[in-house]
Amino acid sequence: MYSFAGHFRDVQLMKGVTRLCQYQFINSYASELFLQKNNEPTWSSINQAANRLAYYKYELNMLHPFRERNGRTIRIFYKHMLYLKVLTGILQI
Repeated sequence: MYSFAGHFRDVQLMKGVTRLCQYQFINSYASELFLQKNNEPTWSSINQAANRLAYYKYELNMLHPFRERNGRTIRIFYKHMLYLKVLTGILQI
């Protein structure tokens, strides 16, 4: 177990030549992103669902809040978001 596990990162990270969200802005960027998610309009098609999920995957990858296990965290987020949409009848699959 890493000493930083369970905490937002406090170092700058890059993946290849891509600079990820600066650690000083993780809280505000995450708050903005999750507020947007909570106000997400109804998805009317599987194509719209795919587009919106792709958007959130990109944004969460750029946010990259943790030093490790961001991919696993994003997959959990996806499953939760899809589950809620199907459970509430917003998306029929």
